[in-house]
Amino acid sequence: LEEESRCHELMRKEIRKEHEATVSRLADVESEADAVVQSCTNSFKENARLNETIKSIDVRCAKVATIVSRAEAKSSSMNAALAKNANKAEIAASSCSHIVIANDAIDLVRSEMQRAICTLTQLTAAVPSKELIDDIRERAKRLEQREAALAARKVILREMGAGIDEKLSFIIKERESLGTLKETSASLSAQMASCVNEEHVESETIEVLEKRFAKINELKASLSKKKALDSEVALLEARLKERQEEAEHKQGELVRRLEAINLSRAKLQDAKENWIKFEGDTRRFV
Repeated sequence: LEEESRCHELMRKEIRKEHEATVSRLADVESEADAVVQSCTNSFKENARLNETIKSIDVRCAKVATIVSRAEAKSSSMNAALAKNANKAEIAASSCSHIVIANDAIDLVRSEMQRAICTLTQLTAAVPSKELIDDIRERAKRLEQREAALAARKVILREMGAGIDEKLSFIIKERESLGTLKETSASLSAQMASCVNEEHVESETIEVLEKRFAKINELKASLSKKKALDSEVALLEARLKERQEEAEHKQGELVRRLEAINLSRAKLQDAKENWIKFEGDTRRFV
């Protein structure tokens, strides 16, 4: 029983160690799964943010393209108006032979120039400057470069998504193995509980057996005492038998002596009777 209790104790220790290792492994797998899920969530959020940024950049590029096209159209119309006014001034200067006509032409040209200058100022106020256009074009180039970088980033993110899918499949497998480990842990817990119950039953059995052993020892002690008493009784019986034999022998001797005494008494009585008879005969004879 002590060896079985030691074996059960070793089995319980091994089961506890295996249970602790399983729990630590489960914690590591859960932490790794949480980290992978967090990285996947962060990647998805980053991808969504980049997609939103790309959409906003595309909208801004479209707006910039429309502004540039409008500015180019306005600048081309302004150049055409200036060329037209210059042609009118040349025609007026060549055709006028008189000073009044020349002055009228000059006034007309001046008025046209004033109107053209007003139009030009309005156009320049409405149209961005060349530096602004160059800046916008530079920004557009940067946006194109950034779009290319974002496309490359999309490719990287797709590759990362493929890796994440692999990791997710690995996580699914790990979760399945985790489920099997949980089932194993549950079975080990059940085995441990059964071992504990068996240990409890065995401890109760051991207590009962110890009580029985104590009773057996008491019975052995009482049996040894009984054997000693039996030996003493046998010795006393032998002595009693000897005493009985001696008593029987003495009783036989007493019987014989009583018989002899009775015989002697009978003889004495006969002798007395004979003596009395003799005395009577003697008296009668005298």
